[in-house]
Amino acid sequence: MKKISLLIISVLCLFACSKTSTKVELQNKLDRCELRNSKLPKMIEIKGGKFTVDKDDEMYKHISSGSYTADIQNFKISLTEVTQKQFEYVMGVNPSFFKYCDSTNNSYNGKDDATSYLPVEQVNWYHAITYCNKLSILEGKDICYTIEGLTTPKDWASLNYEDIPTALSWRSDAQIPTKGNTDKSELTKWNYVKCNFGNNGYRLPTSTEWEYAARGGKSQTDDSTRYAGSKDNIDEVAWYKGNSYNYNNDNADCAYHCKEDYGTKPVATKKPNELGIYDMTGNVDEWCWNWNTEAFPKSTPSGEVQPEKGANRVIRGGSWRGDEGICHISSYSVTAPEFILEDLGFRVAASK
Repeated sequence: MKKISLLIISVLCLFACSKTSTKVELQNKLDRCELRNSKLPKMIEIKGGKFTVDKDDEMYKHISSGSYTADIQNFKISLTEVTQKQFEYVMGVNPSFFKYCDSTNNSYNGKDDATSYLPVEQVNWYHAITYCNKLSILEGKDICYTIEGLTTPKDWASLNYEDIPTALSWRSDAQIPTKGNTDKSELTKWNYVKCNFGNNGYRLPTSTEWEYAARGGKSQTDDSTRYAGSKDNIDEVAWYKGNSYNYNNDNADCAYHCKEDYGTKPVATKKPNELGIYDMTGNVDEWCWNWNTEAFPKSTPSGEVQPEKGANRVIRGGSWRGDEGICHISSYSVTAPEFILEDLGFRVAASK
């Protein structure tokens, strides 16, 4: 019965992905449909190697530590950004700004269930690590993150979304879905998180792992590849300001955010990079593990890591409202870990 059900789903998915002229195109559309329909992130294993950051490269001139070579261990990363469907399946809520087409909860552009294929956004760094731990628990893996008062799988499993500290960024158009406790002591506790990179559970990628994966596992950082999956044609691989930020309304509410040329788009609709990873350029910015004080770590940790010091966490990839420069494969931004934005999401990684 289970095999029959899976066959029916595959056939329906093929039909939904519809008309194609070749068998390869048909398989590619089926693969993308399966990625979007999955309630759990699909992972790909990436072979480690050397990752050279050359300060003489124009895109790395902001690095204060000079040129260096980082050692990347084998790791896994999700093929897509975490979708709204995946986030809600694990966390029980969907906080996204681009959840509905209008105030009557009509689906995105009139397409049934299409919003569940969009990347989740309006999630802060704390939401992202909580998702990682809860997903690990769901799959029977060891959790990677611990903080004061949240040290066991049982602690994390019982944590409610509403209890996670949340604040609205000054540059957000969105409405905050839940505030949480943002007093100084609570933020200090959440910022003093430890990550055990030796465990087999889910976690956020380090900034260097993220770029290594975005470049297709290449060992150099030369400027021949400007975007993930394309040397210089951003439109073939990304949803960015040039094709997704047609803002021509005065009000910042549901009256505009259902437009096809404004906001996030379903994952895996653009060309992937060499490893088959989608949307590492554009769609939503992606949280990484690192503080702004170590935007380009020199190695992948192997055990439990104490917190670094910093005020902001690193985000990579650019988003639907970022320009070509922000979306460059070596560019990065930072923001406070408690902030939510309607163009900021994440993807998951794992050491084993």
